[in-house]
Amino acid sequence: MLERGRFGIRMAWRKSAAFMPMIAALLLAPGAPHLTPADAASCPNLISACGCVIASPGIYLAANTLVASASNQTCIEITSRASGAILNLNGFNMFGSDGTGTGILIDKGASRVIVEGGIESGSGTAMAHDGGPAEGPPCGAAVAGQAQVSRWNIGIEDDGDDAIIALFSSVGGVFALPRPTPGNTSAGVMLNGVRNSFVGDLQADYNQSGLVVRDSTDVSIANFTSCFNTVDGLDLVSAIGTTVGPGGCESNGRYGVHLVAASRTTIHDSNGNMQNGDTGIVLEPGSNQNHISNAGAPRNAKAGLLIARGSTDNVITVTHNEDNGNPHSDMIDLNPGCDHNTWYNNVGDHDPAQSCIR
Repeated sequence: MLERGRFGIRMAWRKSAAFMPMIAALLLAPGAPHLTPADAASCPNLISACGCVIASPGIYLAANTLVASASNQTCIEITSRASGAILNLNGFNMFGSDGTGTGILIDKGASRVIVEGGIESGSGTAMAHDGGPAEGPPCGAAVAGQAQVSRWNIGIEDDGDDAIIALFSSVGGVFALPRPTPGNTSAGVMLNGVRNSFVGDLQADYNQSGLVVRDSTDVSIANFTSCFNTVDGLDLVSAIGTTVGPGGCESNGRYGVHLVAASRTTIHDSNGNMQNGDTGIVLEPGSNQNHISNAGAPRNAKAGLLIARGSTDNVITVTHNEDNGNPHSDMIDLNPGCDHNTWYNNVGDHDPAQSCIR
């Protein structure tokens, strides 16, 4: 949240308390226990029901729409014995029963797992470099030939290294009248303590947070949208070396892109971080050595691109951040003299006292 201060706008942590009950458990607490029974049946190569475990390498396909048969269920769990396994939902949706449990869980120790929602040859989701679809629907729209994963607590959780998660119509809800379909209670996709995983070619809409990367290193996120989530589009929490883009986070309840003690992030080709309820891109204290270029955060309710005091050695260049809601709020650096942050060749309004912003 933002309020008036010495530099026109400053972070107001006490005023943001209303958001904390919703997100504290997701971002700060250990992962929730997974309640797939220890004696769950092994998944056949053609999967027709939730509640099974992939325990060996191979190619596994969904045979039909998969629906939770109990509360707090994990629909498909991929164990550490199944490194190299491939799971493709083959265009069939995966629905929870009541917003609890996990749709797809990749266990810690399961490496080089591929989880996809459709077949590339039947895909209609080429994504433009500004984060919007090149030939398909806008944020929140269903995509033919690709699966939707929704109505879980977490849609897809990756705890294993070197995973690939791709080709999902939405890991969350989709637009419909009179109201969108339900998303996932906490997060669309969560990466938890992993290295070198990739998430892309998907939408993560109508969740609490669309994408969450926590305690992870060298993750890549590309060709994505994360829109209409009640809190944030993308949360990077104690993440190191994340690459974000092409893609963008639009029309989320609070922030588009939210860095919390996240370092060495590269955000590029990400111009669609707009129309969020608070700020487009936020670097919280301890977010250091991040690079943001060929990107932007325009037309948000309060501010565009904000670096909080205690974040340093960041480089911001070639960004467009116009027309945000508060005066002089397009580009904000709360560090005195910008500390060691470099702002160069950016577009947007800023407080005249911040001559270090260019």
